[in-house]
Amino acid sequence: MPFLTEDKIRALASPQSFERGVDYYRGGAVFDTRRVGDELRGQCRGSSYTPYRVSAQLGPDGVIAVHCTCPYDWGGICKHIVALLLTWVHDPDAFQPIAPVDERLAGKSKEELIALIQEILNREPDLERLLDLPLHPDPTSPVDQNVFRRRIVGEPAGRAVEENRTLGGDRGPGFRVGLHRTAYFRAAQAGANRGGRYQRQAVIRRPPGSGTPVR
Repeated sequence: MPFLTEDKIRALASPQSFERGVDYYRGGAVFDTRRVGDELRGQCRGSSYTPYRVSAQLGPDGVIAVHCTCPYDWGGICKHIVALLLTWVHDPDAFQPIAPVDERLAGKSKEELIALIQEILNREPDLERLLDLPLHPDPTSPVDQNVFRRRIVGEPAGRAVEENRTLGGDRGPGFRVGLHRTAYFRAAQAGANRGGRYQRQAVIRRPPGSGTPVR
């Protein structure tokens, strides 16, 4: 796994977010920590009734992508991601190694897969529309994600938005955080999806020519 330090985490966050993240880490707010390859996953208790889902993708030089379900959008990574990364730095054994989803599903029987899908649909009824989509037999061919968005959201594709914000100062020269919101998540932010859920994904990128960002 790539080497990560508190200084590297501090460089990715605002001073306030870092200090709050330290408080969250020390207060034991991060739990259900798992590791899938170079990706760290977990949940973090915060101001919301429901814990936030957080993840961070690590690369050769540190953190290359982060994700949190909180609405933070004010520069750098949020305090919940800071807490997740600090947990990894100080207690890596707390992260349970798990296999990728495709490997775990491959070991289940047809009956188990049907039961699993039924349980998922009980929790997220809107996903039932996906059952009508054709299967994608060739894993090497790209999947048109807009098709899935249209099925779930019921809106035309092409309404996704990406906003780039430069991270300057002590966060390192030329780093950028890209925020990607689909129409579904934008509607959720406005409370239009009844569940009031909001999701955000940040991609930390290096300057052009230094590699392809991970989304």
